[in-house]
Amino acid sequence: MGIPVAIEWYLPKSPIDTTLGRCYQYAIFVQEGTTMAQILVRNLDEKTVGRLKRQAKRNGRSLQSEVKTIIEEATRQVDMETARKLMDEFRSRFKGRKFPNSADLIREDRDR
Repeated sequence: MGIPVAIEWYLPKSPIDTTLGRCYQYAIFVQEGTTMAQILVRNLDEKTVGRLKRQAKRNGRSLQSEVKTIIEEATRQVDMETARKLMDEFRSRFKGRKFPNSADLIREDRDR
């Protein structure tokens, strides 16, 4: 690990925050010229952790690596060229298929 350069805490300001488990800490460490952030997540349900562990095992990763991958994928930004390619692929998959008018479906649902 490197030298801690910043450590920040969010402390619950009310009993509601405490019961909801809204307490986190993160620290930024400098190691070999890079900045890496660490996040501590508290109060995860055991079932959630179990599902994450099983998912990590299926993917051949450690729990930490699996969670890191999930966070990176969830926050990944797509550039315009990639977005256009994805949309072109999506359109080609559904080319020639007929879909009902969604406005008609909504009206039908409202009339029930």
